[in-house]
Amino acid sequence: MIEAQRTHLGVSIQAEPASKTPTYNLRGDPKWLGKIVSKKLGLELPTTPNQVAANEQARLMWLGPDEWLLEAFDAGATEELLPDRGSLVAVEHGLVKLQISGDRTLELLAAGTPLDLAQELTEDRCLQTRLAHVSVILTAEPAASDDQNKTPTVTLWVRRSMAHYLWRWFETSLDRLEPLAQKS
Repeated sequence: MIEAQRTHLGVSIQAEPASKTPTYNLRGDPKWLGKIVSKKLGLELPTTPNQVAANEQARLMWLGPDEWLLEAFDAGATEELLPDRGSLVAVEHGLVKLQISGDRTLELLAAGTPLDLAQELTEDRCLQTRLAHVSVILTAEPAASDDQNKTPTVTLWVRRSMAHYLWRWFETSLDRLEPLAQKS
């Protein structure tokens, strides 16, 4: 399972290799790395747990005190990012990215995680958690400007080795969703 899509009861799940967008594990001392990230990417380095910083060039997700997941939307954004220290390692080939969207997205995800996603998962945060016993990173995507209902969309990164298992879990969980009662 590298690329797949499934829709059921208004919830859509799409899987694709993370390699479509260059993705890196970035490590370094936040004191000097913050200056470099600000200068080269135009972003403030997230230093608060689970904080996200994003612009048109890139998205940075806090993973630890000296570790971030960097998604580079602009191909040249990471050129010479770390000239002589720190670590920038391409990880996109080891990850699969899933997008889950629809009015019942949070209900579907709640079946596999202990977190209260309605409270915890906001556009400026990422969450590292377990979903169906699999380690994942979750981010909430901004609602489209024409989306008046603010339909939730969540991006999930999972290790490629666990992607098939997680996809099967999603298929089973989608099948368990009950249709919503019709309002009279």
